[in-house]
Amino acid sequence: MSTASTNDKATLLTLKKRLTEPDRDLMAIVNSLSTINMDKQLLKETMIGKALNKAANAGETTPRAKKAAKDLMGVWKKKIDYKPSSSGHHHSRPKSASGESTTPNSSKVENTKPVATADASTTDGSCTSSSGNTDLTSVMEVARCGDPKRDKIRNLLFKALRPRRNPEEAEPAVRAVEIEEECHSKLSEREYLSQIRSIKYNLTDSSNPDFQWKVLVGVFPRDKYSLLTSEDMASEAKNQHRASAAKAALEECQSDWAMRHGAIQKSGMFQCGKCKKSQTTADGPVILDRWVKENEGSFAPPFCNRVMHRDDLVIMFVSGPNMRNDFHLDESPEFFWQMRGNMELPIIERGQRKLVKINEGEVFLLPPRIPHAPQRPDQGSLGLVIERQRIEGQDYDGLRWYTDFTKCDKVLWERYFYCGNLEKDVIPVVKEYQDSDEFANKTPSARSVPASVPFKEDTTTTVPRDLIFAVKHFVRPFPLDEWLKAHSKELAIPGTKLNLFGDDYPTKEFIIYILGAGSSTAVYEEVTGESVAFIYVIHGSLEIMYDKSARVGVTGACMMLPGQTTTNIKRSEDCIALLLKSRRR
Repeated sequence: MSTASTNDKATLLTLKKRLTEPDRDLMAIVNSLSTINMDKQLLKETMIGKALNKAANAGETTPRAKKAAKDLMGVWKKKIDYKPSSSGHHHSRPKSASGESTTPNSSKVENTKPVATADASTTDGSCTSSSGNTDLTSVMEVARCGDPKRDKIRNLLFKALRPRRNPEEAEPAVRAVEIEEECHSKLSEREYLSQIRSIKYNLTDSSNPDFQWKVLVGVFPRDKYSLLTSEDMASEAKNQHRASAAKAALEECQSDWAMRHGAIQKSGMFQCGKCKKSQTTADGPVILDRWVKENEGSFAPPFCNRVMHRDDLVIMFVSGPNMRNDFHLDESPEFFWQMRGNMELPIIERGQRKLVKINEGEVFLLPPRIPHAPQRPDQGSLGLVIERQRIEGQDYDGLRWYTDFTKCDKVLWERYFYCGNLEKDVIPVVKEYQDSDEFANKTPSARSVPASVPFKEDTTTTVPRDLIFAVKHFVRPFPLDEWLKAHSKELAIPGTKLNLFGDDYPTKEFIIYILGAGSSTAVYEEVTGESVAFIYVIHGSLEIMYDKSARVGVTGACMMLPGQTTTNIKRSEDCIALLLKSRRR
C-alpha cells in the first residue's frame, strides 16, 4: 500500500471513530471524507460506508447532514462500479471478458469451470465464474441443514440476492444461510416465517435496491436479522414518506391545529363525525398527554373530571382527591384504566360490599348494574373511565346512599334520573337527598326507594377473579404492562388481536382488544358495531382508513372510530394498541 493510501486509511479510521461519538458534527465529517480519494480497498478495510450509513440514519441527524452523507455514499458507489439490479433477482450469469453470457450451456464457454448455483450438486461449496474472478462474481452453493423446509427458504433467500459485485460484499449464499439461521434460532415458527417473508419481499422489491446492498456489505449485524423492522428494510424514499405522515399526524394533534388551518374547533376537543360540531368528539387523533395537560384546570372539585368525548361512548378522565359516599348504578359497563396514582372502588356484589383496589397502571372492567362508589384519595391521581352515553327516555342512572357506608346493609335513599350532563343533572339529585327527611334523620322510610325502578340491580354476577394469564395469579384489576409482557410473543405475530379480559367475561357490551404487530404490507379490517369505537396507540403507530381518507395515530394518540363502519387499519411492526368496541344490549 502506498504512503498516500496508508495516510488515507489512518484518516478514515479516525473519522469512523468520530462517527460513533454522540456529539459528532456529521457535516464536518462528511466534508473531511469527501477530500479522500476513495477506492474499493479502502472501503473494504475500513468499512467506513457502513459507519457513515448508520450515522446518517440516526434519529438526531439533520436532513441537510443526512443528504450530504447519502450523496457522498452515492459517489463512492459509482467509484466501485456499484450497479443495483433492476429486479432484485440474478437471472443473468456473469459475463466473460468478451462480453458474452457464460451460462453453462453456452457454446462460447471455453477453459472454464461450471458455475455452482444454489441448485448445484457440488459438495465443496466452491465455484469460479467464467472470467476466473472468484472474488467478485462467484456464486457458492447454499449450505443445507437437512430440513427440506428450511433448505427451501435458504434457496429462496439466495435467489432473492443478486451476485456480489465488489470485494466488500459477502457471498449471497453465505448471507442467505446467516439470515435463515438467525431467524430460525431466535423466533417462533410463525414469527420466523413472517420475518423471512418480509426480508424476501424487500430483497426482491425493484424500488428498493439499496436493501440488497446493505445486506451484502454487512450494514446489519448478523444478530439483527431477526429484529429487522419495516423501517430498517424500507428504502429512503419510503422512510421519508412515513416520516412526513407521522409529522402531519403530530401536527394534527397539536391543540392549535384547527385554528392554524381555518377550522372552528375548540382547543382540546374532538369533532363529531356525525354532526360535525366541535363540542364533543374527535375526527382525528389526539395526543393524550397533551390533551390532559391542556385541560388540567378542569379537574376541579366536586367532580374532578373532564369529558373528552361524548357520542355513543363517554370518554372521560377523573382526577383526585375525589371522595363520595353514594353508590352509582347504571346500565353501562365501565372500563377503568388508572394512569396515575391509585383509587378504590367499593362495589355491591351479590348483596355484599366488596372493595376493589385499582392501582397505578391497572385496568378493570366493571359489569353493568353493579352499584359502585369510586374513591380517589390521591392528590394528582388520574384515571381514564369509559362508559356508554345515555339516550334520553331509554337510559337511566341511579344514586344510592346507605345508612352506613362501610357496611352497606340498609338503603337510606335512592333515586333514578336521566344523566345527559354530569354537572347539570347530578347536582339536583344530590340536593334533593340532602333536603330529605331520611338524610336529616339518618333513618330509612317508605319513601327511601321508589316503588318502581327503570332497571334491576345485578345481584347474581360475581366480578371475575380467575387467572388472567399463566405467569401470575391476578385478581382483576391487573397491571396492563405485565399483561403485555406476558403476551409479548403473541403480540409480535402480525395481525394478532387478543381479548384483554377474555371471551368468558360476564359483559359483552364492551369488548376490549389489544392489537399487536402488523407488517409492511398487511391491512387489517375492523368492523365497528352499532356504537363508535375507541382506539389508543400504546406503542408504534397505526394508519386508519375510512371515508376515503387516512388518519395516522402515533404512540400516545387516541381517536374514535365511527359506528357501523368498516375501517382498514395498517399497523406498524412494533404496534401495540388498545381497541374498545361497544354494542347496545
